[in-house]
Amino acid sequence: MNQISHDLRNTGLFSDVLFGIVGFNGARRHGHPHAHITNENKMFAPKQEFAESLETMSFEGNSYVSKDFTLDALQYAANYPFRTNSTRSVILITPTEARKMHAKSKIRHILRANSITLTSVSDYAELSRRYLDGMNWNLRILSQSKRHHGSTPGISFPQGDYAKLAKSLDGAVFDIKKLQSKINWDIIWSIAEQIESQLSPQPEWCRKCKCIQGNAGQGISQCGWKQCPKV
Repeated sequence: MNQISHDLRNTGLFSDVLFGIVGFNGARRHGHPHAHITNENKMFAPKQEFAESLETMSFEGNSYVSKDFTLDALQYAANYPFRTNSTRSVILITPTEARKMHAKSKIRHILRANSITLTSVSDYAELSRRYLDGMNWNLRILSQSKRHHGSTPGISFPQGDYAKLAKSLDGAVFDIKKLQSKINWDIIWSIAEQIESQLSPQPEWCRKCKCIQGNAGQGISQCGWKQCPKV
């Protein structure tokens, strides 16, 4: 959170960076997707307001889970009460990838409809090379090594449903083993830089918004980046 907030603020485009945390696949009642709130009962808050909550958060997994709630958690996160016209990104952190989950096309539609980019941090053997931090949707290497960053060395994009979702939403993938091994600042910096790149508009791109009707008949603002019209 610290590095992502720092990188976004440094662009000069994001003065109010808020975070939300969705838990899932935990033990007992923590299996279903659920919101982790701050001590002030906020679902969205600046990084510093989540600091105390994170210190007491327990990561007790459930090895006997009867259902994988990962896609449900993505849908839960997509339906968070985002601010109108906000720029949105979801980072999925899960120890294992999935194969052939039939609901992923529905989740892709929900994320895209809410103008959300997706970054997946999971078990990707394709990213095991030492210099590899991650891979962008366009097959470019994400690395703190200047020699390799941005290159396309012929490594295949990781397989799995979450990786495919991230690729289809112009996101990226990172190997969770490198994140778990120790305080690996290289991958933390690379993830933060990738989020900043996803959310920051390019000079030739403009933000376009339209109002659509929600399931309950309410007005919902749907935004995304599109090429600016030529003048």
